[in-house]
Amino acid sequence: MLLAPASVLLAFFALRHLGKQWRIQAGLNEDHELVQTGPYRWVRHPIYTSMPGLFLAPSALLTRWPVFLVAQALILAGRKFVFGRKTVCS
Repeated sequence: MLLAPASVLLAFFALRHLGKQWRIQAGLNEDHELVQTGPYRWVRHPIYTSMPGLFLAPSALLTRWPVFLVAQALILAGRKFVFGRKTVCS
């Protein structure tokens, strides 16, 4: 299965290209520069893009396919429900 290694490589190269811009907590440094090299040329958030692959790979390998497909459909439906709602922040 190539999904897990590809996801790990994507996250690894994204971190390498972030360099000193990478931080645990979100925020801007005073010397912040927009990173547009490496995976950031193609994907705006490559680390976040790699996460679903890291979550899907083990379940795809260890779960029977019908169960896996039903679980993925439920996850997608739940995401649509949660992120599809409009909220008002005060």
